[in-house]
Amino acid sequence: MWELLQHWDNLLEEFSLEEAWLPHRYEEQQHNCFTFALAFVNRVRQGRGREPLSKAQFTESFLLPHTREASRYLTLHQQLAHTDVYAVPLAEQEQDSEAANQSLLE
Repeated sequence: MWELLQHWDNLLEEFSLEEAWLPHRYEEQQHNCFTFALAFVNRVRQGRGREPLSKAQFTESFLLPHTREASRYLTLHQQLAHTDVYAVPLAEQEQDSEAANQSLLE
């Protein structure tokens, strides 16, 4: 697992150092964190012979599922905040989430 994380860190580091992503190129509406993430994912997909994702596809595949999940957890947290309950994530749930994210890039 460490080697895979290191590989991704290296890919991300190389990508972020490209001229297109230097800090002075940032533009709030058209050249921002969202476009950086989309371009990085599409670079990885291209390297694996896959078609690039559109902004809508990227949002639907990567952002909305996590936003919905976060919303559910926030709602649950608000409901449990006034009770004597303590919640701990299970290791298998974290692994399932990581595996799902990896499959989107393959």
